[in-house]
Amino acid sequence: MDELRIVSQAATALSSEPSPNDLGDYLHHANDLKNRTRRLDVYFTILASRNIDDQAARAADQQTDEVSGTVGDKVDAVLRKISERTLAALIQQNPSLRPYQYLAHQAEQEESHSLAPAQQSILDATTQPALSSYWQLYQKIDRLPIGIKTAARAQRISPDRTVREDAWRRHWKIADAKADVDATLLFGIVKQNEAVARLEHYSDAAEAGYASRELSGAEVHASLAAIHDNLSLYQAYQRLNAARLKRALDIANPEPWDMDMLKSGPSPHFPFAEVGKIAAGALAPLGANYVHHFSALLSPSSGRVDVAAKVGNREAGGFSVNALGVPSGLYMATFTGPIDDLRVVIHEGGHSVAAQFANEGGTPSFYARGPNWLMESYAILNEFLLYDYLARTSPSPADRRYYANALLDDMMFQVFGSAEEATLEQAIYEGIASGKIQSAADLDACAYRVMKGFEPWSDDILHTSSALWSRKRLIFQDPFYLVNYMYAGIVAINLYKQAKVDPTDFPARYDALLRRGYDAPPMTLLEPLLGKGTSVTTLTTSAFGVMQNQLEKLSAPTSSIPATPAH
Repeated sequence: MDELRIVSQAATALSSEPSPNDLGDYLHHANDLKNRTRRLDVYFTILASRNIDDQAARAADQQTDEVSGTVGDKVDAVLRKISERTLAALIQQNPSLRPYQYLAHQAEQEESHSLAPAQQSILDATTQPALSSYWQLYQKIDRLPIGIKTAARAQRISPDRTVREDAWRRHWKIADAKADVDATLLFGIVKQNEAVARLEHYSDAAEAGYASRELSGAEVHASLAAIHDNLSLYQAYQRLNAARLKRALDIANPEPWDMDMLKSGPSPHFPFAEVGKIAAGALAPLGANYVHHFSALLSPSSGRVDVAAKVGNREAGGFSVNALGVPSGLYMATFTGPIDDLRVVIHEGGHSVAAQFANEGGTPSFYARGPNWLMESYAILNEFLLYDYLARTSPSPADRRYYANALLDDMMFQVFGSAEEATLEQAIYEGIASGKIQSAADLDACAYRVMKGFEPWSDDILHTSSALWSRKRLIFQDPFYLVNYMYAGIVAINLYKQAKVDPTDFPARYDALLRRGYDAPPMTLLEPLLGKGTSVTTLTTSAFGVMQNQLEKLSAPTSSIPATPAH
């Protein structure tokens, strides 16, 4: 806590008007403060995640966020006072300023949404603690026993179809039982975010949420429209899944409780001690240097992985942690061995390794994080490579086909599933803001309308599962994060494609991309890897092509997936 007090005092004392000649020293000092707060943030985040009731750690974590925000706000204010021409001249005199050129551009872009220091201070002290409390309450509500027994995995994949249906219906009965309380939390979150957005001169919370991801409302609407225009691809995928169930279980008319049977293929138990070997094989297309970094992360002697045998009172899920000057790390609530746990390790480990590359590249702390969707694309690429590897190296043809289907499942979910989620969240905010959504029943009706546009199920099924909104935890934890996965999936599919078509040069260019951090607009960063003229439109069209090819390959009933020896 002494370090937090010292850094906080230093941030408060940070000058708001350095002379141009002192700008280099000023920015280097601010960068150092930013990194020191990042280290503290990592420490307190881990403590708070190990025990969601640790209020002291949670409060300290929020305080480090406020201190980091203070440093960022002061630097932005300083850079806005320097003209583009003056900054260019200063960079000529002092090349060490060049890494901050994009930061100045970002500060200028955000100027119309900045608040006076006093307003920002009040906002920092109130809004984030409130949102953190909402999320903590959501987790506690989710774990409350309510008299309806949660179905075990064995019931969800039972060979008895009536058992599977009962398990599915019980899941939604539990969601319905908690819906009124979840709705109360969600109304609080939405109304707070709408108020803050307008205070910051955004038209609404959606615009503010997208802007924080370096997206605009117009871009998101255009992307959602493009995906809607290609729903025939998603429908063909749904027909493929129906055909798979018909072949495997002789189910003529699949229902949602049958879908988990598609995920009950080999389902081996992966011991954590074997994860490093599997990851090394899967990630080989990213090059020896990347594999070395991932292996170092998982090494038992590194002490860089925080994982438990049981969730207990730990924060759900997983995440990476990183700060300049210290090795990056990985947190997982628990690891019990199913394929999804392996997927989480390789995904969150991807975040950790990407951050480690940026640290080693000397990236300023201001660029340690970038648009969430670009960061997520690196992690999702790892997922694709995992399924691709298992599809090539698993011992039996059935297992190889299972993992090839899992690769397509992941691609489809990232693009079309995320588009459905983004559409739902946007509709919820619009409905609450307009007064059309005022209850859990209204939220159910909203979810029903959105699902109707994406899913093949009957009205009865859609109404039964219309508490879907309450099961989307990121709507409660990190508003407008879900849209990131749509863009991340599109980018990751293109990275996967490029790794396949250019295996010789891809690793070195991917290393260079990660080492840069996020010191330029996303498409500028991606162009050396994906080609000049790269845009969301071109990447989306290309992603549809990759998914179409994978779909066609798997749609042939007699097709087989050739085995490739594991290395």
